[in-house]
Amino acid sequence: MEYGYSILMGIFAGALLLYAGLAVIFKDYKMIPIRARQSVKPKNEKVYMKQLAKVIALVSLSPALSAIAGLWNMAAAVVVLIASAIFFIFLGTKIIKNDENSDTEKNVAEPGKAASVTFINEVEEADIWILPQTEKILKTTLWGKATIAKLKRGDNKKALLNTTENKKYIIRIIDVDSAYYAADDFVLDDNYVIRFYTNDSKYDSALEVFDEKGNISASKTDAFEGVLGAN
Repeated sequence: MEYGYSILMGIFAGALLLYAGLAVIFKDYKMIPIRARQSVKPKNEKVYMKQLAKVIALVSLSPALSAIAGLWNMAAAVVVLIASAIFFIFLGTKIIKNDENSDTEKNVAEPGKAASVTFINEVEEADIWILPQTEKILKTTLWGKATIAKLKRGDNKKALLNTTENKKYIIRIIDVDSAYYAADDFVLDDNYVIRFYTNDSKYDSALEVFDEKGNISASKTDAFEGVLGAN
């Protein structure tokens, strides 16, 4: 068939685009062959599938361009197929790397979505930061404006958090005496309650998270980290 190569490459390009589209829609890690799944262990499977879909969509351009070139010259079509495949794979890996650099775990705010959490303070008056858990935030002590400022002992206050894909947050607390408390890996969602309490002294303080049904979903018994400015 005169245009057999071009037809075959066109079908292949279409199949790759279809796979990429389904990967974006369903974000199902099981769409990857089992051997590939065993060799690749991403931190966030949904984010990984979105990134993989970008690479596959780019690579699908290679057989598409080769199909067009094949309408005129077979040798040129093969050259286009190989050269463009190398280029688009390289470009795809660069895109993934840029995505990871912008936020490694993709724990970024989802526009228009928010979760209301209640913070109960049973220790000392304090400023509280409840922030998305990202590598950038974990590496800094510059947290900006407190999520809840000057919450007195015995008081509670609601805070509206921008929801994130994995719903993981860090909690940082600095009280009026510069005592510093911290907790990581807390999953928070709408109508969750955070209780900050002490067993004996404030240096023996703990954090508990209750879900919307009132069940304890997370806790840290040794939240005290030290006193800022102390030798």
